[in-house]
Amino acid sequence: MKTILLATNLREQTTAVFDWARLFAHQYSSSFLLLHVQQTPINVMSQSSDSDPVDLNTSMDVVVEAAYPAKLRQLATQFGREGIGCRVLLRQGNATEVILATAQQQAVDLILMGHDPLASIYQQLLTGSVALSIARRSRCPVLIAPTDDLEMVSGRVYPRTIVYTTSLAFDQPKPFIQVVEMAHRFESRLRLLHIQTDNQSNKTSADKRIAHFQQLMGDNPVEVDRVNAPTVVSGIDWYLSTNPADLLVMTTHERDFISGLLNPSLTGRMISRSTIPILVYHLKADA
Repeated sequence: MKTILLATNLREQTTAVFDWARLFAHQYSSSFLLLHVQQTPINVMSQSSDSDPVDLNTSMDVVVEAAYPAKLRQLATQFGREGIGCRVLLRQGNATEVILATAQQQAVDLILMGHDPLASIYQQLLTGSVALSIARRSRCPVLIAPTDDLEMVSGRVYPRTIVYTTSLAFDQPKPFIQVVEMAHRFESRLRLLHIQTDNQSNKTSADKRIAHFQQLMGDNPVEVDRVNAPTVVSGIDWYLSTNPADLLVMTTHERDFISGLLNPSLTGRMISRSTIPILVYHLKADA
């Protein structure tokens, strides 16, 4: 995990978001691409020198809000003092499309962004849809951290307990292998969470999947928590209310436009309500 794309609008509370970014950067010796997307152009000229860590996208003949280049430079300077390489990208356009395009062009290993689960419905429609769209479509993992952290003290984030949600039927091994490696790096406790509902797989197939997870875990015994609940969302909510966790890992499958409208994904519903960070892996239908 060499390059992390840290997307920020600089308006939300971002203490936890930046702390998660720092944590991953130090653990994996990663560098940052600090991206701000300006969606409404205004008439302000921005200048940069060769020494500035700012890459201004001049091909679109746009300008950015006056204060943002300074704020982003300050962040880049601060990260540099902490030993984290950081380059600032200023872009204009649709936030979702710009973030996804930048991630692909720069071949990033992780997208990290914030989301406020306590935001108003209007804010949810704007920022929540961006986080969800990124999680659904990104080719690389996406870490979405709650931003309602006014009382949070910097440096208090750490994945002591990682919960990996699984249907025990449709998962693909690559994300789990990466999460096992992550848990090893952070010396975290890794637990599998399976929510059993009426339409979930039977016990025989679930036991086979658990055996496969055990093979991937190696010598460490796999820990599985099973919860019976009317819905997967209510089961996860109940589990997290009784079993504190620091990071929730979910996979989301490729969906067509109509399916997304008629049946919003489980991952999307959890993103809109979770009070802990969610790490999302997007699975291709033919992967």
